[in-house]
Amino acid sequence: MTATATSPVALTTQGAASGAAWRRRVVRSIIKSLIAVVGVTAMVVIVWEFAKWASNTDDELMPHIWTVAASFGAINSQGTPEWVYLLDNAAVTLRNSLFGFAIGTALGLYTGIVIARNKIIGAGLLPLTVLAQTVPIVAIAPALVLWLGTGLLAKVLIAAYLTFFPVTVATAKGIGSVAADQHDLMRICASSSWQLLVKLQLPASLPLIFVGLETAAGLSVIGAIVGELPFGSSSGLGVVILTSWQFYTIQAEPLYDAAFASCLLGAALVFGVRAIRALVPAAKSDTEGST
Repeated sequence: MTATATSPVALTTQGAASGAAWRRRVVRSIIKSLIAVVGVTAMVVIVWEFAKWASNTDDELMPHIWTVAASFGAINSQGTPEWVYLLDNAAVTLRNSLFGFAIGTALGLYTGIVIARNKIIGAGLLPLTVLAQTVPIVAIAPALVLWLGTGLLAKVLIAAYLTFFPVTVATAKGIGSVAADQHDLMRICASSSWQLLVKLQLPASLPLIFVGLETAAGLSVIGAIVGELPFGSSSGLGVVILTSWQFYTIQAEPLYDAAFASCLLGAALVFGVRAIRALVPAAKSDTEGST
């Protein structure tokens, strides 16, 4: 019996076809996302303008959407265009968010693995983790700022606090959902505990872990902004929001500009996680692979 070898030309053709199919999927995904963003934006504009018309709210309290959009190019009290001012502060918030996201993710992955692989510890630790998530962050942030000051550490810890919980729960649930027969097969092959984790449990739980990471990415921005809100912080979108709120009755547009910038920053981090997920084949769920 002779083995049939695949020619280099056939392998090249298959690779090119696979690459073209992947590029088409990426383009379709981007187009769908853009259509969804445009559609949701249009709905927000319609609802906003309808609410303004129905409630007969003054422009000073509820400006038109186009007035808010135009204010991005206006010169603010600092003597710079509003969009430049927001971009500078968004960069500070992004730094705080990324540090907190990284720390919270690392701790969440470790805690989720411990919970999933040790039933006794998991039975006591998982409920406490879920309960701790219900504590309002605004109740914790002032205490952290008083203890640690208004520097980088307090903001990063608050962002890490919000990041930690979704990653922990997603990791624990993902590892816990691995089928028992797969565990049995690995044990038959005399796999060590470390090999079981690295070769089976983590790869199989990646779809759920990335769902937790997407949630955590948005929450890390919220945590960083909350950490910037207490008086004493000098930069960041939280400072911009607090300052704009104080002058809301005089000029409302800057507050909405800051809120919009915060939404864009959170969306950028979430889509960044999705982009990484698209590059990891094991992170795709069965439904994604069939579409």
